[in-house]
Amino acid sequence: MADADVGPVSLHAGGYYHYNKGRGDWVPPYIVNVTADGAGNPESEITGDGTASGGSVLGQTYFVDAQCVALVPFAGCTATFTFPYGGTTNGAYDPSCYPAGAVPVQSYRHTHYDRDRYGFTADGAWNADLGTLANTLRGGLWYEGGERREWRDWHQLIDARVGPDFEGTPYWVQYSREFPQSTFKWFVEDQVEFGPLTVTAGVKQFHNEIERTDVFGENASVALDTSSDILLSGGVQFEPMPDLQVFAGYAENYRALTDAVLENPAADFSGLEPETSENWEGGVRFNNGWMQASATYFNTVFDNRVIFIGPGTAAGQDYLGGENGTYSNVGGIDSEGVELLVAARLLPTVSVYGSYTYIDATYRGSGDAAGDEALGLTPGNKVAGIPRDMFVASADYDDEQFRAGLSAKLTGERWVDVANTFLAEDYVSVDAYVGVRGEAISPMLKAVDLSLVINNLLDEDFIAGISGNAAWIGAPRTMVATATLDFLSERERTGPVRAGPVVPGRSGGVWAEKYNAEV
Repeated sequence: MADADVGPVSLHAGGYYHYNKGRGDWVPPYIVNVTADGAGNPESEITGDGTASGGSVLGQTYFVDAQCVALVPFAGCTATFTFPYGGTTNGAYDPSCYPAGAVPVQSYRHTHYDRDRYGFTADGAWNADLGTLANTLRGGLWYEGGERREWRDWHQLIDARVGPDFEGTPYWVQYSREFPQSTFKWFVEDQVEFGPLTVTAGVKQFHNEIERTDVFGENASVALDTSSDILLSGGVQFEPMPDLQVFAGYAENYRALTDAVLENPAADFSGLEPETSENWEGGVRFNNGWMQASATYFNTVFDNRVIFIGPGTAAGQDYLGGENGTYSNVGGIDSEGVELLVAARLLPTVSVYGSYTYIDATYRGSGDAAGDEALGLTPGNKVAGIPRDMFVASADYDDEQFRAGLSAKLTGERWVDVANTFLAEDYVSVDAYVGVRGEAISPMLKAVDLSLVINNLLDEDFIAGISGNAAWIGAPRTMVATATLDFLSERERTGPVRAGPVVPGRSGGVWAEKYNAEV
């Protein structure tokens, strides 16, 4: 980081680097056949004859004999179990459809993610008094580059009859890809203050480049360059009195196409446009020190929503992830709402908080009625996963020795699916915490802090997350106890007893002890 002032101009520059990696796991109920071994020969994927890189899928092996030769289920045999695999009747999964002594085989599939990114920012501000106006002109740049790497490998379970332990060396690396990418942004903003009135206006623009490189050379490299329009923003704030503000604002936003659209080599993304939005808001804010309150109205028009449209869905889970399809812009979302908020410190040790949010969010069609119907999208339907009403209330107590708090959140009804056929009920989740500093119990425990946090105190059953026409059950009651021990000495915590003069600005702690000892 670097900062500098040149007359009325202040400059700032900084840089960063970030690296992370991770892995996602599945346990498909088969071994993928990627090497032609010939009928009646042992499967090389199971016997450990090396690692195949890329290539086509020749089939799946579910059971083998003692010599690792693939078996096929009895003709006409159907599975009789209902779990797992969605209750399929496919006899390939059921051991009763194979000869006695058949050995089940499975894979442990890893999808590896690895990314590094680096960048820099540079901005400046020029402050000037123009008569009765105070003017601040700002501008800056942001650049970020980097690369994401993704590869998927398949490992054989050592013995599917025993447990999930797998061979360290994969029998197949399905793919390996690199995604170089960069982002560049510039912005200019001017702010003018005239007494109680502040007006801000600005412009910005983004340019993004993403690319896909196939390490195995099985698919051609592709690249996408996208640039936003010049995006406008502005706002006005008026203070009729010291504790009250009236405000309004407008902003245009843009979401660049991500490298996710390049992940499937066969997917069509021709003609795809980045997502955009226009946002309006206005309201009032009040803050007199012990109480804060606000009321805000907001309206958002979200355009060019990007979704992936597959060619069809096969029965069961597609662990190979090889379907084709296309990405498409399908209209957008209109939303508006109101947020009310109040927070107050009723006593030096007691504070309360409450908020209410109302959101009306609906889908807007793509203009193609047949296409909307194929997607199950009906213009005017409510947006899945967005509750109309949300309310939060909490109360906290803290006297520097003891602390406790209780909060409750009401989440209204939400549609789980785009077609608005499955409605998740509203629910209330209550959380609580208590804590004590050790000195409240005994002077010997002054360095100890104890706390207990309880989530979902009433152990309610509810649907918590909703995404992609799917829902996830909320966690049951959870309690977490924490003990924190401060290893600082008594002298380091409280500072020494001074026997000599004290230098102004150096009034305590270890530094003062050293100074006074020297005096």
